[in-house]
Amino acid sequence: MDMVERTLDQQTTIELPQRSDAPAATGYMHPGYAASLAEFGTPRELPRCGGWVLERSIPGSEAQDAMGCYPVFTCHHWERLRADIAELSGQLVTVVLVTDPFARVDKADLEGCFDFARPFKRHYIADLTVPFQDFASKHHRYYTRRAWHDTEVEVCEEPSRYVREWIELYSHLVRTHNIRGCGRSLRHVSTNS
Repeated sequence: MDMVERTLDQQTTIELPQRSDAPAATGYMHPGYAASLAEFGTPRELPRCGGWVLERSIPGSEAQDAMGCYPVFTCHHWERLRADIAELSGQLVTVVLVTDPFARVDKADLEGCFDFARPFKRHYIADLTVPFQDFASKHHRYYTRRAWHDTEVEVCEEPSRYVREWIELYSHLVRTHNIRGCGRSLRHVSTNS
């Protein structure tokens, strides 16, 4: 996963192409997800790549910047991100993104889009075709066994029936761990059930 930032100080004009090849937006790419984070900035679609950013006012200034949607920025067409970022030049001071760790993009591609790109957090991915004991430490195996005995998992056929309970549990997590910013938001959760 990389954090990328671009200082935008050049005016660039690019015509928007018509996109008929865009796959259906789901998850973090869905406009509704970006809209659910509107308390943190105004959602703005990046039309070529199919991703979203949140535009924010910079306190004490008339300038604006943008950040990727929490927790990760993702898009349909990484190869088109450069054109979308170039178009923002002259409109925004900076754009900051944390890329999806499973994105089909590498550091060189991101460095071509941004003035600054660096690894943000290290993520580990387990190959589930390999036995658990071959990649998990003794410590993790102990806590996995313990959790297995102390946890009950149930498939909910109608998850919306449990929204109020989920909000109560998540609110406890927010208080207990002092979660701030986008991770704290429950704005996108509907209690109309």
